[in-house]
Amino acid sequence: MPAVSTAGTGLLVVEAGFPAAARAAFEEAFLNLKFALLTAPGSTVLVAPIDASTSAAALAANLAILSAQENETTILVDADYYTPTLGALFALAPSAGFRDLIQSETPDI
Repeated sequence: MPAVSTAGTGLLVVEAGFPAAARAAFEEAFLNLKFALLTAPGSTVLVAPIDASTSAAALAANLAILSAQENETTILVDADYYTPTLGALFALAPSAGFRDLIQSETPDI
C-alpha cells in the first residue's frame, strides 16, 4: 500500500509519534464497526462530532486509513459544508470540493 501523505498534525494513525494506545483504540473501534457491518456489505458510515472539541474529520480519516489498510474499498468524503478539514489532514492542495459540487448547477465530476 502506498504511503499516506499527511500534514504532520499528529492526528492520524499513520503519523510517526501517534500514541500506541490511541492507535489500539482506533483499531478496536474499526474492528467493532467492521464486525457490525458484516451483514451489510457496501454500507455507508457517517461520522459526526459529539461536541465542538471532537474532530469528526480525524476520526473519519483514521477509520478510513484502517479500512484501506485492510484492503477494503474505501471512499472518504468531507461533507462539512462550512469548515472542511480532511484536505489539510492529508496535506492536499486546496481544490474544488463537496461544497463546490453541491453549489454547482452543472457538476463536473
